[in-house]
Amino acid sequence: MFLRQVSTSITRGVGRRILLLFLIAGVLPVLITAGLSYYEYGRASYADSALELRGSAKRYGSAILMRFEDAVRKAVHIGELYQQQSALKLEEHAYMLENVDAVWLLSTDEPIQVPYGRPTEAMLSLLPDRAFLATGNVQLHIGGEGDEAHIVLLRTLAAADGTFKTLGLALNVESALGLRDSCLLYTSDAADDSKGG
Repeated sequence: MFLRQVSTSITRGVGRRILLLFLIAGVLPVLITAGLSYYEYGRASYADSALELRGSAKRYGSAILMRFEDAVRKAVHIGELYQQQSALKLEEHAYMLENVDAVWLLSTDEPIQVPYGRPTEAMLSLLPDRAFLATGNVQLHIGGEGDEAHIVLLRTLAAADGTFKTLGLALNVESALGLRDSCLLYTSDAADDSKGG
């Protein structure tokens, strides 16, 4: 009998409206809360990802800078060896050739000397900025694409006979840029760290 009264009151207009209002009053706050939670989770996740990518880019840039600074130290050291010996014997200094593809000496009045590696024509055709290099600076050239990509450091040397030569140092592109070590696209480690795993 009770069920019959409930069913008749629901089927009537007033009962139906009250039931509908109770359903709306119960479901609507749940939907609003779920929507706000989803929005807040997405916003927080985006902020965490942006922060992690910014940190990863900073670490990657610092690593590249350290590799270039190391290459500049090698170029300076090789230049000092040349000024002392007037003939580069790099086999005795193998530690300086790590991550280096080629070393060569350019002079206006002598043929190119290549004590190590095989520089490409594109590398040998790079023109040094003599005014910039005369102050002891190292000139950096980055160019080419694919297999022709190169990173070259140029430095002017004063030879024992008073002539000036340009030292060229071609870095290994993959090791200089750390393409296999620190790629920004590999964020699985960052995601595992954020989960605590």
